[in-house]
Amino acid sequence: SLEPALKAEMLLLPSEADIAEALAAKNLSIDPAAIHLAREKLRAIIATDLQTILHTSYQNMSNSHGLSDHAMQQRKLRNICLSYLIAQQDNDAMNLAYQQFQQAGTMTDQFAALSVLVNCDCEQRTLAIQSFEKQWSHESNVMDKWFSAQASSSRPDTLKHVQSLMSHPKFDIKNPNKVRALIGTFAMRNPNAFHAIDGKGYEFIAEQVLILDKLNPQIASRMVRAFMNWKHLEPTRQILMKQQLQRIADDKDLSNDVYEIVSKALQ
Repeated sequence: SLEPALKAEMLLLPSEADIAEALAAKNLSIDPAAIHLAREKLRAIIATDLQTILHTSYQNMSNSHGLSDHAMQQRKLRNICLSYLIAQQDNDAMNLAYQQFQQAGTMTDQFAALSVLVNCDCEQRTLAIQSFEKQWSHESNVMDKWFSAQASSSRPDTLKHVQSLMSHPKFDIKNPNKVRALIGTFAMRNPNAFHAIDGKGYEFIAEQVLILDKLNPQIASRMVRAFMNWKHLEPTRQILMKQQLQRIADDKDLSNDVYEIVSKALQ
């Protein structure tokens, strides 16, 4: 009998960033990979135990069209159901997501389907990415969403994919919106990829901060904030992140905006 929007909120798990923040508040060290693994395991358990209910609920809301409050609530719950169904990574769920992508009557439904497919290793993912790009290439703001969805992917090759997207014709490192959508999303909204244990994510963002600092110190200072919680990380990542902070601090031409943040972080 609950409203669909309330059901959707109750089904949402806390984000990886929220979990990390809760650990830090208790002075516990943060292991981003362990948080990601635990959260994904819980998602898979919920998806398995509630598979029939989730699928039935999804199908029951397949006609949630229009801009009424109830229709929008139904779409929100429907897309949460889809995100759980695809957690099992089976082909039926991927086909369901791609079908929603193709038949979506709203940007909300289309982007929700794209957002779950970017995490998968399947043909439907490639088709959805290509189709969305073709459909919306003339809309700069919508392409920002396209960049952001791919930068937030949980796939192990996300960093390489982000690096390749920097050569995309629609990406411009001088455009703050594009930087926030691609580089910012990777650094701020993809903790599992950014905090990869090899330190490559830290190296990449540090490099971009140094480049951006010469172009737009304000956007560079925003990106460098991704390093601010380094003291709360487990020891290996602490060392790797501090090395990149020091790398930035050692730049002799660093702007005041970035220097102030980095110097405080290193204290």
